[in-house]
Amino acid sequence: GNTGGALPVRLGSSPDGPVDVDLLASGLLTVAARHPELADGLRASVAIQLSDESGPPAQVRVGPDCAWLARLDSPRIAVAPDGAHLARELERLVDRRSALLGRGGAAELRADPQVAEAWEPIVVLLDEPCGVGADELVRVGVCVIAPPEPGEPAGLELAEWRARLAGREFSPELVMAPARRGVEELLDAADSTEYTKAWWWTTDPDLPDDIVPLRRGTASAPSQETAVPPAPITDTVPPAPFLRLLGPVELLGARGPRPARAVRQCQEYCAWILENPAGTAARMTRELLVADTTRRSNMSRLRAWLGSDEDGEPYLPDAYSGRIALHPQVSSDWERLRLLITPGVNRVGDDVLERALTMVRGAPLADAAPGEWAWAERMRSDMISTIRDIGVELGERLLARGEFDGARRAVGTALAAAPDDEHLLRTLLRAEHLAGNRPEAERLVLQVTRAARATGTDLQEETIILLQEVMEGRQRARLA
Repeated sequence: GNTGGALPVRLGSSPDGPVDVDLLASGLLTVAARHPELADGLRASVAIQLSDESGPPAQVRVGPDCAWLARLDSPRIAVAPDGAHLARELERLVDRRSALLGRGGAAELRADPQVAEAWEPIVVLLDEPCGVGADELVRVGVCVIAPPEPGEPAGLELAEWRARLAGREFSPELVMAPARRGVEELLDAADSTEYTKAWWWTTDPDLPDDIVPLRRGTASAPSQETAVPPAPITDTVPPAPFLRLLGPVELLGARGPRPARAVRQCQEYCAWILENPAGTAARMTRELLVADTTRRSNMSRLRAWLGSDEDGEPYLPDAYSGRIALHPQVSSDWERLRLLITPGVNRVGDDVLERALTMVRGAPLADAAPGEWAWAERMRSDMISTIRDIGVELGERLLARGEFDGARRAVGTALAAAPDDEHLLRTLLRAEHLAGNRPEAERLVLQVTRAARATGTDLQEETIILLQEVMEGRQRARLA
């Protein structure tokens, strides 16, 4: 708790260092702003700082000009409907605290654990002059930032680029309108339930089910069931270099000698080139966060490791055009999986989904250390989400046919890539419940609920209903 009576906020910075003010010590900070937008920026800056729950405890009261602060969903911030309401609230607050204190001060009560919470500092941000004196505000533990009375000097003089506090000039740190809009847009995005449709899922009602995927650029033919070559999933040597990413990273089928050093970096370079065809050396250096000399050395190692095809064409040609590209026969399991599900996970047949899951050997990039492959985070996230959706889709189809063992296998494979995923665990729980495996169903119920508590997230409605059906035999009644 705040026992000593300090409530610092940052106003700006000067060559001598940061410029802070202790609101509890001053009680009243009067601000003369050159134009109203500057005062709005100061109030926003102060409120955002005080909303940080890791800082000293304090409550913040603002007027409707700061209504956007309610979007922060901070329990410390309360927005009044208008300025008059805020002024009346301040008056009542001071009167109530003053009557309870008698001749004492709030600082002593903040040191008492029994009542400290009730006497937390309250900061009121006014756009009109404050009618309560600074000494009384300090005594009752209330802080006010407001314009000065007409004709009175201000404690803080605020211009766009310069400010002055107690004779000290500094650069103010304000949260102006563009930054406030940016914060609101971020909060809108975080709260939105409108998500971009995944590329591996289709909602086109005109497409038939069980679409057969063809290699891009080929025309369909009646005799051609599929043009997708199977990914190497055994220990046999593939006909061309093949990079496995859906599990521990592994380069198969290279025709040259394995490098004595930087093997992992060579594999990462190969993945980057596959995901960024026709990329430039400058972009590669920038995204891989390496020096150009390091990139050149590792590219030479990778070129020698990959080797050449039967016609002597290198699998990693020299980039004479300035664009780096691999031989067309070089591919990866992630590339093959994407090709398989091009029509949509929910449109291809069960055999296609099963083939896709045979490529999964664990978590994508399983042996990459945290911080490595930083450029590939979006790719890794797409891998996990795609595998999850394949596991759920195939598992639900198999459950609908009563094939419980098959559903378990599909979900189990996907869980290796997306551990504790609620959709997968829900499908697996349904499989164990329908199969009559009560002990395993109860274990999964514990796993699901504990994972939700550990992450502080709410379970989805469908999951809650399933848990009720598993543990209580039916969904709990709900009145309309």
